[in-house]
Amino acid sequence: MLDILQFMAPAIAMCFILVGICGYVGIHVIMREVIFIDIALAQIAALGASLSIFWGLELSSGWTFLISLSVTFLAAFLLAGTRKLSRFVPQEAFIGILYATGAAAILLLGDRLAHGSEHVKELMVGHLLWTNWGEVGRYLLAYAILGGIYALIHKRLLALNQSGRHKNGEMKNAVLWEFIFYALMGILVTIAVHVAGVLLVFGFLVVPAVIGSLLGTSFFNRLIIGWITGLVVSIIGAYFSYSLDFPTGATIVVTLGIGLLLVSIFKSFQLSAKKSH
Repeated sequence: MLDILQFMAPAIAMCFILVGICGYVGIHVIMREVIFIDIALAQIAALGASLSIFWGLELSSGWTFLISLSVTFLAAFLLAGTRKLSRFVPQEAFIGILYATGAAAILLLGDRLAHGSEHVKELMVGHLLWTNWGEVGRYLLAYAILGGIYALIHKRLLALNQSGRHKNGEMKNAVLWEFIFYALMGILVTIAVHVAGVLLVFGFLVVPAVIGSLLGTSFFNRLIIGWITGLVVSIIGAYFSYSLDFPTGATIVVTLGIGLLLVSIFKSFQLSAKKSH
C-alpha cells in the first residue's frame, strides 16, 4: 500500500489541488442550479485543444492553452447573455446544447486526425497518472492565485446565487458578474482539463459539492465535507487505479460516483428514520 502511494504521490497531490478549488466552485454551481455548466465549459476547453492539435500545435504548448482559454471565454460570454432569456428557456437548455455541440465538434476534428481516438480519449481522461512534481507546483501556484480571486469576490458570488434563485431580486450588474463567474470557471477548467480530462474535472466540481450539500447546512460545512470526501476518494481511486491497472482519472470518477451513491443511501435512511419518529 505504501509503495503504491509513493508511486502515485504526484497524481494524488494533483487531485488534492483540484479538489481544493473545484470543491469551492462546485458549491456555487449547486446553489445556482447550473449543474452541467462545468462539464460544458470543460468540453469547450477540450474543443479548443482539439483545434490546436488540428492546426499542428502540441497539446502542451502555450498557444494551445491560449486557444482553449479564448474559446472558453467566448462560451462564457454567450452563457452570460442567456441569463436574460431564462424567463423563456431554462439556462440548462443552453448549457446542454453547448456541451453537445462541443462534443460533436471534437468528434469531427478527431475524425481528421491521424490518432483521433487516442486524442479524444486523452481529452476525456487526461494524463493524471504521469503528472510530475514540477507540474504539481505550477498547478498549485495557478490555483492559489485563482483561489485568492475567489476569496475577494466570495460575497458577490453568494449574492449572484441568490439573485439567480429569486428573479424579483435581480442583482445590480448581474450580467457582468454572470460573465465573471463563467470566465473564472473557464480558466479553472481550461487549466484542469489538460491534466485531469473532462470527466474528472466534472466529477471534482460536482460530486464533492453534492455530498457536502446532502450532509452540511452552511456553505462552510458543505465545503469542509466536500474537501474531505474528495481527498479520501482520490486516495481510494488512485489505489484501485494502480492495483487494477485502470486509467486513473476514470477510476476516480467511478469511485466518486460510488461514494455519492453510498452517501445518498445513508441520507435516505436518515430521513426515513426521522419520519418514523
